Amino acid sequence: MDHFDYLILGQGLAGSTLAWQLIWRGKSVCVVDPVDEVTSSKIAAGLLTPLTGKRLVKTEGWDDYWPLAKHFYQQVERFTQASILTLAPMVRIFTEQKELQRFEAQLQVEPHLLRSDPSSTLDPNDFEQPHGSFEMPVAGVLNCPEYLQATRDYLRSQQRFLTDRLDLSEDIELLRDRVYVPRWKLTACQLISCTGHQERRNPRLLADWLPAKGEILTLRIPGLQETRVVHRGIWLARCGNEIYRAGSTYEWKELDSAPTQAGRELILKRLKEFLKRDFEIVDHRAAIRPILRDLKPAIGLAPDLPQLGFFNGLGTKGALYAPLVSLHFANFLIDATPIPTQLSWTRFGSAH
Repeated sequence: MDHFDYLILGQGLAGSTLAWQLIWRGKSVCVVDPVDEVTSSKIAAGLLTPLTGKRLVKTEGWDDYWPLAKHFYQQVERFTQASILTLAPMVRIFTEQKELQRFEAQLQVEPHLLRSDPSSTLDPNDFEQPHGSFEMPVAGVLNCPEYLQATRDYLRSQQRFLTDRLDLSEDIELLRDRVYVPRWKLTACQLISCTGHQERRNPRLLADWLPAKGEILTLRIPGLQETRVVHRGIWLARCGNEIYRAGSTYEWKELDSAPTQAGRELILKRLKEFLKRDFEIVDHRAAIRPILRDLKPAIGLAPDLPQLGFFNGLGTKGALYAPLVSLHFANFLIDATPIPTQLSWTRFGSAH
């Protein structure tokens, strides 16, 4: 019988990042995941963006999240020899004159996060920008599929990964001081569930969920040389020679992983508002983002079962949030360091 300190269900952004934090602290970890072809983590844009929204608001907690995320992913690169993080400026196209005015006001507050000069503008032959654009010099992109694959390859090399789909209520026995998986004859001191939107049906978790379906297009754009991520209502990000991804949409009612014609048309409509070049669609995918209504992640233990924990709700900024949130959780699990109130399940009255 194999025994681990921690058993993690789900190898998305949450599960992968928590696994690294625990392994680096010397803990034995086993991760179980069905390796589905399409998940929200696998199609995530992985954008680490300092300013968001129509009002160009600084991402909440950016000064804490950004340096740790950058250090964390670079450390994973050193461990795995994989190239997963790109540190590069992003460009945002103004949609109206009011945005330009907001930019000028924000420039006085956060000058190091904004730049607008001839060297930072977009090629007018490629992009429509009647109101101009500006650059965010401090930004990055996590290649989420590569990050997840590199993590999985490492775990497998250490015999710490199982390809399986386990159900908390049917496949796992929660004993007084440990968890037991009969199928694999495996025990662990604690089990941490990181299963994304599927967790919203768990009766142990009282939370205000707001999951959203997102759709992404992969495009071939012949002749386009822009390497920076471009924002204007949607984002356009290069992922290879003439290959780009564009997204994303938000759908709160039809929560499935089926791409839709409506989602496709919405992305194309917004893309054609600023992209001048012809393109062809290579792929179209959709997945459900695990979002909580207050837009913050949540971590903690089940109140009646301290051997059972949860890490969820990374939402649209998962690549940015995951390293610091997982560090808080690892510190709590190992050293009993209190979880920040704004990240704890206690804010929903469910876990501690």
